[in-house]
Amino acid sequence: MAEVVGEPASALWRSLSPSLVRWDVLFSAAALKQLVCAALFGPLVNTVLNYVLYGPLIRQKLDLKTELRSHALGTAAAAAVGGYSSYLGLSDSAIHRKIGGLDRFSCYFAAAVSALFLCAYPLCGLVGYLPTLAIAGICVYVGCDFLYDNLVEATRANGARAGLATATVLAVCVWKDMLHGSLLGIAGAQACGWWQRRQQRRADKE
Repeated sequence: MAEVVGEPASALWRSLSPSLVRWDVLFSAAALKQLVCAALFGPLVNTVLNYVLYGPLIRQKLDLKTELRSHALGTAAAAAVGGYSSYLGLSDSAIHRKIGGLDRFSCYFAAAVSALFLCAYPLCGLVGYLPTLAIAGICVYVGCDFLYDNLVEATRANGARAGLATATVLAVCVWKDMLHGSLLGIAGAQACGWWQRRQQRRADKE
């Protein structure tokens, strides 16, 4: 990989060598677990989670089905040419809004800066001059803000049971790992949705 240091991401194609891949390691239990986590947390859980949380952030209701279908189409198109569609990152949008980016121009400006770093890739080296403590402080702030919103505020809005369920998933993530916690959260959400639909159908019959 030394020959592509300092080059744009597209230069990685020049270092592609399937013969050097350790397939025995790739298909080991530990590696497969990491691959499942990468597929689960990135394109699946994080995309859906960020879209669900983005509505309350901008105080508007999103058409979740349309948004997810559009994202799926973009991901499929990127995969067809060997690319990877980046999932929506709510943390970026949250920081953008909290520093005053509330209009369309601010979004265009942020997109222009991102495009500049993509096209003039040596500028990415400037990130290395940012103080580590400043980046750590931003991460801690965003993390604590999300915990407050999804534990404290969610409990106030949805009741103690919803807060307990969220806290349980968080506890499993910390105690065991993210894979077990995410699977528990997905299973719990599906079970809760099934129960609510069942109760609704029963109420409609009565």
